Amino acid sequence: MRIEFMASDKEKRPKDPVRVDIQKGIHAFQCVGAEIVLQQFDYAFIEGNLPDGRPAKVKIRFAKPNAVLMLKLLAIKDRYKNLRRPDKPKENRERAQVHSADSIKIVRHNIQNGNFNKLFWSQFGKEEGLKQQCVEIVMEYFKDIDAPGIQLYREFMQSQYGNIDEAEVSRALREMKLLLQ
Repeated sequence: MRIEFMASDKEKRPKDPVRVDIQKGIHAFQCVGAEIVLQQFDYAFIEGNLPDGRPAKVKIRFAKPNAVLMLKLLAIKDRYKNLRRPDKPKENRERAQVHSADSIKIVRHNIQNGNFNKLFWSQFGKEEGLKQQCVEIVMEYFKDIDAPGIQLYREFMQSQYGNIDEAEVSRALREMKLLLQ
């Protein structure tokens, strides 16, 4: 499990375009849309053992699927266009593949909930610019079988499973289009 801290891009360090200081020795990644995500959360408990064997239980706050989907869509575009790390195109491409696959999985597991579209699009509130970005990303990256988001998903399947299931690709495209209904 990986836990990442996020903060508004408005709070980033002056000379560091990626990090935001939280407290001494702890930083978060600056993130467009973080203010929305930080309002869209639930709580869960994680139980396990500390390195010394003592049991531990911690309450964590985690982002709801609609908020994570927003971040994933923004990240697809960011990574696909090499905006954040132009010096690392291979890494960006691989991350874009993961973000595309994650977006498809989030939609697949939540679209049956009749409220998911409403939850997704209503979370933007007054952030119309951010909402419009997400609309454009879905329309551009998942418009047809040759669109970048679908091609990234095909690449992900090839790298993870060694083959591309065309029926799965078609299903993913249909499901992503449901987000716009």
